[in-house]
Amino acid sequence: MTDSYVFDSRDHRYKTPFGAAACSTEVSFTLRPLRREGFVSAELLYHCEFAAQDGSISLSPLGDGGDLFCGTLTVPEKPDLLWYGFRFTRGDGSNVFFGRNGYCHEADLQRWQLTVYD
Repeated sequence: MTDSYVFDSRDHRYKTPFGAAACSTEVSFTLRPLRREGFVSAELLYHCEFAAQDGSISLSPLGDGGDLFCGTLTVPEKPDLLWYGFRFTRGDGSNVFFGRNGYCHEADLQRWQLTVYD
């Protein structure tokens, strides 16, 4: 069970557009961790299954408390299955990963799937 206050892939407040995305579409992501977590940065981590490519984008902090991070990913130009999760960093440099299974270690990260269609 994930912490729905952080990210919900089915809620337009966290991911737009809903569902699959057409090739070259911009998909916006918003994370809303609790301020008490003390995160200073966040990244979206993704893997394109068919293209066998990994990547990441930084999510920009909004507000003054590290409780809102936003960013936009332009999905591939060709159809693919994109698997994504997130990495948060605290002020001391430690990382926490976030996936369908909530906060976790990198090895336990269960990613969401985003279908990219033509």
